[in-house]
Amino acid sequence: REQEAKPRDRILEDWEERKLLHGCSLIPNTYLTKCVEFSLETAIRQGEMLNIHYDDIDFENSLLHIPISKNGYPRKIPLSPKAVRILRELPRRLDRKVFPITRDALKNLFQRALKKSNIQEFRYHDLRHTAITSMLQDRGLTIPEVQLMSGIRNPKILLNVYNKTDPRKVVARLS
Repeated sequence: REQEAKPRDRILEDWEERKLLHGCSLIPNTYLTKCVEFSLETAIRQGEMLNIHYDDIDFENSLLHIPISKNGYPRKIPLSPKAVRILRELPRRLDRKVFPITRDALKNLFQRALKKSNIQEFRYHDLRHTAITSMLQDRGLTIPEVQLMSGIRNPKILLNVYNKTDPRKVVARLS
């Protein structure tokens, strides 16, 4: 059996995140910065995010309903106050789409923001790795809570592929 490819381990450092968001703000598009912020806040899959309609959002209970996820199961994602704020700030559209942008357009805009930010070796999907690592390492969410947020059903995959624990942060916690 062929050996599986080594999973990517690229996540944004805090200073890179600030640079990226600044780079996104320099691109003339209403949705790019909000897409990136929402991805970092929720660890949502790109395809799921681009399919959100306002009917899927329960603002009163801070929940987002994903009717069909990549693994074929529906799920409800708890939304942080920041995620709710991001959704509320977006302009409402008659077609009820929250992020009315195609995957190709988002990829193109994101690549332009990366160039403006001078961030290397980074893909949009790496935002998901960054968000999951932050949930586990900085926010202190439990494995089941991160599974609920991310939609990753297998905790082994969650820990081995998506979690990029920073040894420097562990040292700081030991002090």
